[in-house]
Amino acid sequence: MNRPIEFRVWNGIEWIGIISAGNTPDTNDFNRWEDLVFCQYTGLKDKNDKKIFEGDILKETLHKNEFYYYTVEWGDDGWFLIMQDKSTNDWNIETAMNQEIESQPRMTYFYVGMEIVGNIFENKELLK
Repeated sequence: MNRPIEFRVWNGIEWIGIISAGNTPDTNDFNRWEDLVFCQYTGLKDKNDKKIFEGDILKETLHKNEFYYYTVEWGDDGWFLIMQDKSTNDWNIETAMNQEIESQPRMTYFYVGMEIVGNIFENKELLK
């Protein structure tokens, strides 16, 4: 997958911009870059054509009242989803979505119906 390398930047209060090649946010209000959280773009978009970044919370609706929540995480091998187990309210690694493996078409289909419903910084209530 060929994708732009972009990072959305969180300052602990709000999103202050997107960093990409030749584009950096205004960070004059902060003493150190270490105070910022950088969330990488996955290269994918949700069903509403919104870019999916690390830290986003996705919702997959299967039927009218059946749905699952996922958080987007970044690891050594790329991005992956952590799924909320509705029976225990635990969060479990679901699958590495960007690895070049035999079932890639299924994983792409798996993602297509998902929508961003928030992120881990502003919508902590969705993680409970």
